[in-house]
Amino acid sequence: MQTMVSMLTRGLIRSPMLLFGGIVMSMIVSPRLSWIVLIALPILAIYIYVVVRRSLPLYTAMQGQVDVMNRSMSENLTGAKTIKAYVLEDHQRTQFNTENHNLQQISQRAVLATVTLAPLIMLVLNLAVVAALAYGGNLAISGSMTTGEIMAFVNYMIQITTAMTNTVNLITTFSRAVTSSARVSAVLAEEAGTEATGSLAAPNDSIIAFNHVTFGFSKSRPILDDINLTVPSGQWLGIIGSTGSGKTTLIALLTRLYEHYQGSITIGGTDIQKISLASLHKKITVALQNSLLFSGTVERNLDYGAPQATPAQLASGVAIASATEFIGTDYTAPVEEAARIFPAANASA
Repeated sequence: MQTMVSMLTRGLIRSPMLLFGGIVMSMIVSPRLSWIVLIALPILAIYIYVVVRRSLPLYTAMQGQVDVMNRSMSENLTGAKTIKAYVLEDHQRTQFNTENHNLQQISQRAVLATVTLAPLIMLVLNLAVVAALAYGGNLAISGSMTTGEIMAFVNYMIQITTAMTNTVNLITTFSRAVTSSARVSAVLAEEAGTEATGSLAAPNDSIIAFNHVTFGFSKSRPILDDINLTVPSGQWLGIIGSTGSGKTTLIALLTRLYEHYQGSITIGGTDIQKISLASLHKKITVALQNSLLFSGTVERNLDYGAPQATPAQLASGVAIASATEFIGTDYTAPVEEAARIFPAANASA
């Protein structure tokens, strides 16, 4: 899309003006040679229409396959640890090679569909120039036309050739930009997944209860099936399970990141669907497995969730997290982006 916008600012107006301007001026300068233009341009227009109509779907498919390749590479990079843990290197390599081969095949078909376009435009228009020189030369010899008129006509033919080549490049780039813009529009049009319907404040009691909760992205394969559990206030609950068993999904349901499920989830006896999102998120704190610290100071990272926290409250939070030993008491100490100055375990704390 960026390439398309860059080309539009220069070529969308310039190339058509050069094309139509060259056609009009060639007829005005030398009406007796205009038949050459009237023969060459319709032939080229028909051929360009056929090629573009055949190549646009191919370039659209190619751009879609580029998106698949980018997604595959992103998954391999972000999930490198998981891939190594489950010894999936060969599987991911095979998948990447398959997607890469598909992209190669689609790209070759798209390029082959348009590879003859520019050479044919050059050939036809250069033959038109040769015809103009030959026919115009005879007219010049007979005194019916001047050499200047012939050279002006030839220059306008060269201008038409350049403009048509640039226009074809614009059409090819436009086909790829349309696919990209469709994906961007789909992302921008996506509605928020969480429906903020609740309006009640979170209760003071923190007892959590899952009552016959069933959830899944596919009805035939639920991730959680008829879950019933109760966690009293002040109590701890550890949930152990393999990857994909639904541990993180429980937290996502509790914080209403996922809305559509069967059963009910309550906090302090109040259904979380009736609690406002702001109040619910203030009630629940989630400590993720992967730590994320911001560049700045220790204090800036500590008060991120509570900007009005006092120094005593910050110190209490550090003590609860057992982080006093490596953070110390100087909360103005600098923190680098991604917590590079802290070991992984300390950053998570």
